Amino acid sequence: MADLTPNNAELSENIFDIIKNMALAHEMVISDNFKFNHISEQPEAANSLEKTVHDIVHAAFWDILQSEVLSEPPKYEKAFMLLMEMKQMILELVPSKQSSLLQEIQETLDQELIFQQIANNAFDIVSLGNFVLETLSKLCAPVRDDDIKKLRNTQEIIPLLRGILELLNLMKIDLANYQLKALKPVLIQEAVSYEREKFEEYMKVNPEGLTMTKLWLLETLQNLAKKVNVQELDCEMVTINAFLSLMEFKEEMIYPETLLLDECRLQALADSFDKLSFISAIMTLYVNFIGAGEDLKLLDKIKEEILIIFGNNE
Repeated sequence: MADLTPNNAELSENIFDIIKNMALAHEMVISDNFKFNHISEQPEAANSLEKTVHDIVHAAFWDILQSEVLSEPPKYEKAFMLLMEMKQMILELVPSKQSSLLQEIQETLDQELIFQQIANNAFDIVSLGNFVLETLSKLCAPVRDDDIKKLRNTQEIIPLLRGILELLNLMKIDLANYQLKALKPVLIQEAVSYEREKFEEYMKVNPEGLTMTKLWLLETLQNLAKKVNVQELDCEMVTINAFLSLMEFKEEMIYPETLLLDECRLQALADSFDKLSFISAIMTLYVNFIGAGEDLKLLDKIKEEILIIFGNNE
């Protein structure tokens, strides 16, 4: 059983944080499809505990808000807090050069003004909700146009406010993804030095953190020593053969620590390697025993049928 004394628990947490940050940065740079997603847009989170807790807490908030707004006389404490939160989120989305829009938001959602409106029974929550929605329509990406249209057709105030808040959260993520895309060339330039720095941090808190990497390289060296003269071996040969050995890596084996961040990609590459080897063998047998080596259309058809068997028709 792992030793979970305070010092070791803290050490494990430090290691986890370092790897998590390094993995996130690595994925941002390596993956062409990397993007931030809201929990509502994550299929894998549909039945997760996080999603369940998120839904319960939010449902409770909106139930309380509705009971306050519909009470006699209406109570606007939580509605006020919600509008101030929305205001702050909107201001974070508005480019600084749009000074007139910034001023309009500040004036319409002015804290003191809304306080006075509530105190004098002149608070129009529907009007402010519509103002926020129209403001978002000027800021959102085209991909959110359908959400705007749907909210414009929403008649009840609580569903409207709820939809606006959800849209704001999505727009924040849209902005983050846009900024990430714009910064990616810079991230790529800095990636090597950043990962090297994080890896050094990892080794400082976990000096024995390369056990599997050492075993992987040692096993490769021993296998090569059986095939070639030891004097002919060098680092390049060992490294190349070590990476080639990953194409036959067994699932039950533990990946080298230095390659853990790319384990899924390397496994996918190994799968492709297996398919390519299998297809090449079948095509060679077909040509040698049946012929039709010059019938490229027939060979392509055979290849496509083999890929279908693999469950891949690309």
